[in-house]
Amino acid sequence: PGKKRNKMKKKYRRQIKSLHQEAIDTENTRVEVMNTMLVVLDNSIFERLQEIKALGIYP
Repeated sequence: PGKKRNKMKKKYRRQIKSLHQEAIDTENTRVEVMNTMLVVLDNSIFERLQEIKALGIYP
């Protein structure tokens, strides 16, 4: 009976490992997406500021 349990343990350990790796990967992509969004926001805010400066409203 001990052998069977060890086999199961190995199987589950492998599954947990791959799930963990998947979680790490999705976390990385989430961070990348957030960074991209921040850059886009930054650029649009910068462009808007340039427009306002061009109108002479903003010092």
